[in-house]
Amino acid sequence: MDKKYFELNNGVYIPAIGFGTGIAKGVSHQPKTILKRFVKETAKNILVPGFRKGNKYKLSTDLKKDRSLKKVSKIAAEYGCELFDTARAYQYSESYLKEALFEGKNAYNREDLFIITKTTNWAQRNGKIMEEFETSLNNLGTDYIDLYLLHWPQTGTYLEAWKVLETIYKSGRAKAIGVCNSHIHHLEKIKEVSEIKPMVNELECHPLLQQWEIREYCKNNGIQLIAHTPTGKMKKIMTHSSVMNQIASKYGVGVSQVVLRWHYQLGDVSIPNTTNPKHAIQNLKIWDFELSDEDMMQIKQLDCGERIWPDPDNCDFKLL
Repeated sequence: MDKKYFELNNGVYIPAIGFGTGIAKGVSHQPKTILKRFVKETAKNILVPGFRKGNKYKLSTDLKKDRSLKKVSKIAAEYGCELFDTARAYQYSESYLKEALFEGKNAYNREDLFIITKTTNWAQRNGKIMEEFETSLNNLGTDYIDLYLLHWPQTGTYLEAWKVLETIYKSGRAKAIGVCNSHIHHLEKIKEVSEIKPMVNELECHPLLQQWEIREYCKNNGIQLIAHTPTGKMKKIMTHSSVMNQIASKYGVGVSQVVLRWHYQLGDVSIPNTTNPKHAIQNLKIWDFELSDEDMMQIKQLDCGERIWPDPDNCDFKLL
């Protein structure tokens, strides 16, 4: 029987699959912002020579995310999802998650759900992690976070920031702490200065970017890997190979289910994101089939090191 939880190095159990909220801009709460953006982008379209039509501000995209986040979060929870991943950088997502899960007549008990949130690079730069943590607690309507993460290993700040996370952990208001998007050298530097080693490393991982070196390091050091963007960009995966369709057809499941089952069998926690309720339900149904060794090897051969998100060794942290 599949175990649907993994144990972190401090004894905390984390669900093996969850829901990643992503960015919700809260435009439905900001009519002035909607108007300002629309006027600005429309003016560019009319006045700026060669301005591509594709650059227009798409209000419908922001509104869809606003509407869908609460709806899909509710549906995911109804179908057994216990893990929800958000971040301060995701703007209104923390607040929408509170509305979806912890308010109203069908509110869930806090202890029945596992909530991840993250501090921003801005807070790292400005020494405001503790204040930002309080904001996250308020936004989520809770007095503790199950897993609190450094969103990026920002050059010049992440080691000091880790010490603040240790303080939060010792206070009991975060049940576990960890990092995101960290390479081995980041983790080694943290090891040199820390009292508490990270319990997790949440990083981009999918069939086109399988992260074998950092995966092995984390395994050997008792650090749980959480895969964000776990299904990558499905169109890109399908462009690279028909293997995924063949495997999905063999088991009578969707390609995303194959990818998420692959993560599970590798020992990854995965946090897929979708605005489609049907996809959210489908993503949770990975327990009724098992990939063979041959399937796993075929998927392994798709690895080509293709990133969707920036490499933390080559990026502008102020833009993240």
